[in-house]
Amino acid sequence: MTAFISCDYDEGDDALATYRGYKVRVKLEDGTEESHLFMTGDPPADFRSACDYTGELYKLGKICYSGYSSSVDHFVMDCAGYFEWYLDENEQEFFRKSEETKEANT
Repeated sequence: MTAFISCDYDEGDDALATYRGYKVRVKLEDGTEESHLFMTGDPPADFRSACDYTGELYKLGKICYSGYSSSVDHFVMDCAGYFEWYLDENEQEFFRKSEETKEANT
């Protein structure tokens, strides 16, 4: 009973332009698998939604573990300074537009 988050994009210099969304693969106790997609075009919001979804599955007792693939980290790194990781008020790790990016857009 696990859930695994991955980022669907083409690795490289144009990572943000090729971003398609986040996929959550859930393997249930009976061995069946489900996939759920989060594809609004807003990578930080999609990642948070994917994490919130796995958190709800955990609370409901449908999974006992959730994690994410290296594609999540690679996406943030491939966007070279556009995003930054941070800890929210619950000490959960998420990413957002970097301060440098926010200042450039104002």
